[in-house]
Amino acid sequence: MFKKQFIPALSLTILLIYPWAIASTPGTASGANTLMQATTLFGPRGEQHSAAWTMWGFGDNYPGSRALNGQDFSKRVLTESNFRKNHLCGANFSDTVLTASNFRWAQLVGANFRNAYVNLVDFRGANLASADFRGANLRGAKMRGANLANACYDHNTFLPEGLIPNAHGMINMR
Repeated sequence: MFKKQFIPALSLTILLIYPWAIASTPGTASGANTLMQATTLFGPRGEQHSAAWTMWGFGDNYPGSRALNGQDFSKRVLTESNFRKNHLCGANFSDTVLTASNFRWAQLVGANFRNAYVNLVDFRGANLASADFRGANLRGAKMRGANLANACYDHNTFLPEGLIPNAHGMINMR
């Protein structure tokens, strides 16, 4: 069964491929498995660009999968990913499309979200101190209670409605 979805920001068609597969995830403990759904990105002429994954299993109910500091998630499409209470300090989410994902109470100090597109993502209670949001579209993010001290943004950053950057200690890089 195939499902096509168009994302205007990427000008790509996403083809979701079923059935499900169990795959070992880098950064998890030996023997720890994560349920993943393969996704292939196609260009306007049908050429394959890259693979992305819908991931479940990084949350606090999956022992051994919490140490993801410095991991590179750049230039990927991450949907319904559970990073709840994970340690993602210095992780790279630049140029990533994040949708319907959970980062509640995650440690994201110094994480890179440059030019990321964030929709229906929950950052409530997360530690985003010194994170880089320059050029990111965060309009679809929930950030109530998040630590945004020294997180940077610029004139190309779209912040969530009602978020006052100065009140949270964010730095405008202009």
